[in-house]
Amino acid sequence: MGKAVASQEVANMLNDWYILMKKRDISRSIEMKDDIDKAIEVMEEDQDVLLYYQMLDFRLRLLLEDISQSATEKLEAIEFHDNDPKSTDDKLNYYFYLFKGIYEDYKQNHTEALNFFRIAEKRLGAIHSEIEKAEFHYKIGVLYYNLKATWLSIHHINIASGIFQGYDGYAKRVINCKMLIGLNYIDQFKFSESEALLNEAIQKTEQIGDLYLLPYTYYNMGFLKSKEDKHEEALKYYNKAFAIHDFESKAQYAYLLCVYETVRSLLKTDSQEKAFQWMDIGFKKCREMNSKIFDLKFKILHTLYSSDQNKMEMIKDFVHELETEKAWVDLEELLMDVANYYKEKKLYEEAIYFYIKTDKASKLAGRGGE
Repeated sequence: MGKAVASQEVANMLNDWYILMKKRDISRSIEMKDDIDKAIEVMEEDQDVLLYYQMLDFRLRLLLEDISQSATEKLEAIEFHDNDPKSTDDKLNYYFYLFKGIYEDYKQNHTEALNFFRIAEKRLGAIHSEIEKAEFHYKIGVLYYNLKATWLSIHHINIASGIFQGYDGYAKRVINCKMLIGLNYIDQFKFSESEALLNEAIQKTEQIGDLYLLPYTYYNMGFLKSKEDKHEEALKYYNKAFAIHDFESKAQYAYLLCVYETVRSLLKTDSQEKAFQWMDIGFKKCREMNSKIFDLKFKILHTLYSSDQNKMEMIKDFVHELETEKAWVDLEELLMDVANYYKEKKLYEEAIYFYIKTDKASKLAGRGGE
């Protein structure tokens, strides 16, 4: 069985499909449906994307009915039963901008993602399900976390958690909310509060035996330990995440994050040979996922610890590329690693250069990259 397709990639295909439908390009819409159906068969689990697919499938059939008056299947057979085209399109417009935001966030274009989320939020009134509204607040909470807007993130996550707790069957989403608040607490240097929430998330996930969610809980605890400079402990949790079957195939982005943080922790525990082995894995995963930002981050670390004579200039070039991508949040920590490396080598001029760069990235990350 092949590796799962990231749900964000499928959502982007669905957006392209919706654009074809709005142009009433029926032949290309039908052709694209075959590709989407194949992608969904191997897509990682995502109920929101499946709902979006059902709505678009319904919309296509409405178009076919409108054009030919002879649909091959009855519309009543579709799981999505709202056969008012205006109502359907209101909801589709909401999902269109929501998933454009999710896709941009997936590509780490966080500022662009926020713009789409704000447009989607204006269309949230078309959504009547409280659970779907909770999912929106959760997703925008994730985005605000990525933008280091911790108070806004916690605000939206608390709204989501409050809704989820009022319904049966959403224990996993409540765990997700606890983890995300815990991660926000890390950025607020509330390490003990974060550890309490992340420990609770681990215990509850182990109890229900959710092997999809479990590696996330271990990774997040490892990330906390990395932030506390307890890198040996961090590596234990990262290894527990890697030990979960299908972690790489079912959660590709989280897997890549875990590889990257493993590399950083190994370098800080003088395990350079192991770090380079994990970098090779990271570079391969970057190519598979077409992740330019992570590729540049790995290149900076690889160059920093290599024996290249002109590595300072090479690193400057890679940093410039990340600045062009406005990857300020990513640069903030990575540049600190680089500056500290040169400081330990007593190369103070180089260290000061990167400390200044770190300060710039920190200020821009705090403003959401504006």
